[in-house]
Amino acid sequence: YCADAYARGARIFRCLGEPDLAARCDERAERMRALVNRTFWMPEAGRYAFAVDGRGRVLPTIVSNAGHLLWSRVAPADRATATARALLASSSFSGYGVRTAAADQPVYNPLSYHNGSVWPHDNALIAAGLVEYGLHHEALKVFDGLHAAMAYCRDRRLPELFCGFPRAAGEPPVA
Repeated sequence: YCADAYARGARIFRCLGEPDLAARCDERAERMRALVNRTFWMPEAGRYAFAVDGRGRVLPTIVSNAGHLLWSRVAPADRATATARALLASSSFSGYGVRTAAADQPVYNPLSYHNGSVWPHDNALIAAGLVEYGLHHEALKVFDGLHAAMAYCRDRRLPELFCGFPRAAGEPPVA
């Protein structure tokens, strides 16, 4: 989000006729993107890590947060495609949306707020990020899942989250 904020700030400063401030924000955005990619990209796994622990070890847990790197345009194009594959794999994508933690991860619990549920707002950011990279088919898959979930919601209003159980024909998501 920091890289994105600097990049957006640079555009605002250019519109305001402040090229020096715009250049400073552009440079900070690029440094932040480089730091994230250097720190969190796992080349052997072909995806981003979830976090770095207090000892400097990369935590490889597959989580929906990686989709936010697409929304904020931090990932290079090849890494965006790899991130899309990871997020839309059957272990991550429930059929109603991308889970906060993939079903094949040790911490996965489809009832857990952070470790397996599906957050509609999270999925909206992921879909918007996919579109940023021209991954329209992948974005439509996310929207299709959310649309299917809406069919079971009063007034088609999605809740804050629903459980990350796999989508089954005719069965609503559990909110």
